[in-house]
Amino acid sequence: MKYNFCIVTYETLPNPITQNLKTYLLENYNTDLLYIYHQQQKQEEGCQKSSGYYFFKDNKLNQSGHASYLKLFLPLSYIKDIFYTLFWCLKVRRKFDVYFACGNLNPVAGIILKNFGIVRKVVYQSIDYYPKRFENIFFNWLYFQLDKFCVKFADETWNASSVIVQARDKKMGMDPKVFIR
Repeated sequence: MKYNFCIVTYETLPNPITQNLKTYLLENYNTDLLYIYHQQQKQEEGCQKSSGYYFFKDNKLNQSGHASYLKLFLPLSYIKDIFYTLFWCLKVRRKFDVYFACGNLNPVAGIILKNFGIVRKVVYQSIDYYPKRFENIFFNWLYFQLDKFCVKFADETWNASSVIVQARDKKMGMDPKVFIR
């Protein structure tokens, strides 16, 4: 049986979770796999890099590309990442069995694609949870609302630690009995 996977991640620094997942899927499944990477614009290492993708057809690299670097106001750069993800997912003309998303913005595109029947299952990979992500109060609030949205509407949430579940409950009132599946 052949599977279609999509992995979307932030890859400013090496990200062994998604890189190892990509390797595992390519080595153990007959697959077409789309691997999309974005840069953390808030980190110095990501400020001069752009987003890109690799598409593996039948487990072999078939195409790759990257976006032009655009220096944007930080919130716009995150919106740009969502649009690039949507564009590249549509470009490869596949329906994805599983869409893996690392970072709390990347599942948003998967949830949108799921509503259009392009993605069957969205897995949100949550690798950290800081009580104060941004200095700006509004952006910090928005960040946690997006996290809550992704946990609620993704089919599964994979947390790097059970402490993340406890922190969500404490900060956002996200009762694990309701938000864990």
